[in-house]
Amino acid sequence: MQTPKTRAVTLEVPQRTPKTARQLKTSGAEPENSSTQSPVTRTPKPRSPKVSERRSPRTPTSEKKRPGRVAELETQLANLQEELKKAKDQLSQSEASKKRANEDADVAKKELADMSEKLQDSQQQLDEISASEESRLQELRKISQDRDRAWESELEAVQKHHSMDSAALASAMNEIQKLKIQLEKLSESEANQAKYAESAHNDVLALRLELSETLAVVEELKTQLNDSKDSEAKALEIVSKTQEQLETVKSTEEALRSEKVKAMEACDSLTMELEKLKAESHGDAQVDDEEESEVAKLRLALEGAEKRYQEEYIQTTLQIRSAYELVEQSRSESCEKVQILEANLEKSKAELEDLKAKLIEKEEKLQNVSEENKNLNEKLKLTTDENKNTEDDNADVMELKRLEADLEDLKRVMSEKETELKNITEENKRLMMEKDQVAEGEKEAVMKLGYLTEEAEKSGRKVVRVTEQLDLAQAANAEMEAELRRLKVQSDQWRKAAEAAAAMLSGGNNGKFVERTGSLDSHTIGGKLNSPKARSNFNTFCSSGVVCLKLNE
Repeated sequence: MQTPKTRAVTLEVPQRTPKTARQLKTSGAEPENSSTQSPVTRTPKPRSPKVSERRSPRTPTSEKKRPGRVAELETQLANLQEELKKAKDQLSQSEASKKRANEDADVAKKELADMSEKLQDSQQQLDEISASEESRLQELRKISQDRDRAWESELEAVQKHHSMDSAALASAMNEIQKLKIQLEKLSESEANQAKYAESAHNDVLALRLELSETLAVVEELKTQLNDSKDSEAKALEIVSKTQEQLETVKSTEEALRSEKVKAMEACDSLTMELEKLKAESHGDAQVDDEEESEVAKLRLALEGAEKRYQEEYIQTTLQIRSAYELVEQSRSESCEKVQILEANLEKSKAELEDLKAKLIEKEEKLQNVSEENKNLNEKLKLTTDENKNTEDDNADVMELKRLEADLEDLKRVMSEKETELKNITEENKRLMMEKDQVAEGEKEAVMKLGYLTEEAEKSGRKVVRVTEQLDLAQAANAEMEAELRRLKVQSDQWRKAAEAAAAMLSGGNNGKFVERTGSLDSHTIGGKLNSPKARSNFNTFCSSGVVCLKLNE
């Protein structure tokens, strides 16, 4: 469309064309020696004036149009370089955010390892406490059984002695008439002592029953403690399962990363092939279509890997939530059991206080009985002193001495019973202290479990935050890819425009003018595109695209 205008211009100024033609010839011949793309070499043949006349009229317009187009192409290339620099900066920022996310993931892994070690230590401590408690309870059971047997034997002996004493007193009352009043008093005192002994025996039986009930309560508490330990073990198993699930997630992430690396390698190979093909030729639309199809396949593979990763991530999050729910249920059950245990302990404490009050009352009664026995002994001593002169009273005195000895034995037995009761009370106190210690240990275990669950929640939150950062990085990479595609489309359009301009400039010419325009185009457009700076920009463009693909993976 521009050829007729140029011909009209040549008719107006025919004399200026030879000089401009020679200048173009010299300017185009110098770069031809350095470049290898000029198809025609310069020959020093004489030229006819017709050729100079034909070529001379088109040179002024072409010289006016070419610098403007070259300047436009240079400005467009400068804009492209600036946009590529901006894209590089954004890519570096996304890489830094990715490194930070990886560091956060490593910290979360370390915290999970510390949590597992703490859980193992707490489990060992609980096992040791349970073993020591079982051994202590077995020892206490044996001691209580031995003491019950001893008490029964002693009570039987006391009853036998009491029956013997009553028979001796009856015979003494029949034989001794002088000491009827004293013997009646003694019989009354003995009857009172018998009543007190029976009441004491009944009280001891009641105490034994109460002790058996307390032991039953202790056994129930032990069973509840075992149940709480089982629930804690279940919670630990759930935590271990969650850790295994996290390990599986990590393995899947590693597999996806390996797939990403493979895709990156494929992209690198494609970029190398693209560079080679662009160095060999600027055309070949079929090769571009094949490469675009391969890139589309790789993108489809990357999208499938991303979908798989998202599905696995959703599954892991659901599993972790279910594990947290189970842990919360176990915590609530353990809290309820602890409350029940505390109520039972309070009941046992109240029962022990009642037993203590009853023991104090029994001690007071025993003291009163002992005082009465002392008074009777003093009276018996007075009577024995008065009746020493009589020979018949010697037998009565011997019987009275025997009775005194029996009373002393009874006192000794009662004192032993008192000491045993004191020991029992002390043991009950010790058992209560041990129960309190066990309750404190359970509370500490519950606190540790709460702390571990909080740490697990924190680690889960960190994982969620890291995933959000990765999603943001992927979104930024998608935006960068879109910008790079836009830049690529613009560069293709500019390349096509440059080729069209070169074709338009070279169309309609012949001979050396074609050589001149081709050499000039190769040095202005192709030379700039094939220059080291342009190649470096193209390499950075390709590398930035590869980085975007990596980050998008």
